[in-house]
Amino acid sequence: MEDDALLEGCAQPFVRASLFFLAIWVGCMVPAIATVCASFFEGSTDSLGELADLVLEAPLLLLTRFWWLNGALDLALLVFFIRTDRELPGWWAGIAILHGVFGMLGRGLPFFQEIDLAGGIAWAFWVAGIGAIVAGTLFWGHWQRSRWAARALEAQIEAERAKATREKMAESTPAEGSELPNEE
Repeated sequence: MEDDALLEGCAQPFVRASLFFLAIWVGCMVPAIATVCASFFEGSTDSLGELADLVLEAPLLLLTRFWWLNGALDLALLVFFIRTDRELPGWWAGIAILHGVFGMLGRGLPFFQEIDLAGGIAWAFWVAGIGAIVAGTLFWGHWQRSRWAARALEAQIEAERAKATREKMAESTPAEGSELPNEE
């Protein structure tokens, strides 16, 4: 049991770093899919062929003229994500959303300027994808909390059983100083 806890404690930074990079990838996949959907609605027939390439190369959307800002922010977020004691699903969703915004802006789709139909469709698909990420991480967080609550309830029931067993054993053994019947 102690070896498992030691292994889990030593592996925790690597697991959290993997989750962090997965959040970046998923966050960048949303704008990649949104732009492919927008080009499909524009009439491009080879946009579905681009989908696999864009999904695999999604983090490359962050390589814009602000790559150094993205890199500095990612480094700070990585350190925070590894070191935090807070619940991970909310932070994971926040990192994915942030990188989704960076990816959309990196694709050259303006947010506060007038956009064409394809840009509007891309932003609509982006909102739907981000909504799916938020819903998934909310369900993940609720699942984790209910699993922790079930473990706490099991531990509480076990402690109550042990207490009842100790009380029964204390009642069945004679107290000190009481006379035991002599068998003669």
